[in-house]
Amino acid sequence: MSAFRSTAAALVIVVAGLSWSAQAETLALRCEGTVKEEMKPKPVSVSMDIIINFSDRTVKGFGVSGIDTVEITSVTETSIGFSTPVRSDPTWTATGSIDRVTGNLEATTAMWNPSKHSILAVSRYSLKCRPTQRMF
Repeated sequence: MSAFRSTAAALVIVVAGLSWSAQAETLALRCEGTVKEEMKPKPVSVSMDIIINFSDRTVKGFGVSGIDTVEITSVTETSIGFSTPVRSDPTWTATGSIDRVTGNLEATTAMWNPSKHSILAVSRYSLKCRPTQRMF
């Protein structure tokens, strides 16, 4: 393979209509779907903006009681995994992944009571994400 072809192949990966540039530092997504809280009978529709920052390895946008930023824990050609860092607020956790092929985001947030060693609340997100378009 020529140097030009290998460089071009490394710069851009296009999967299911989503462009993931190797040089892009951030990716803005608009995600829509449902969140199901453990103690409530029905899922609730949600719409949220998620920002993936590959430079500082973070995912921003959950905004759940202070969990606005979570760390990227893995990046493959097909998925991006994330979770709350160990040094964050120990009473809240978030973990999940984004499928780079389908745009599906699955995540779980939980509130923990450290003194009683019990989980107080759990929310499960099931979202479909698409890159946002620039206005200018």
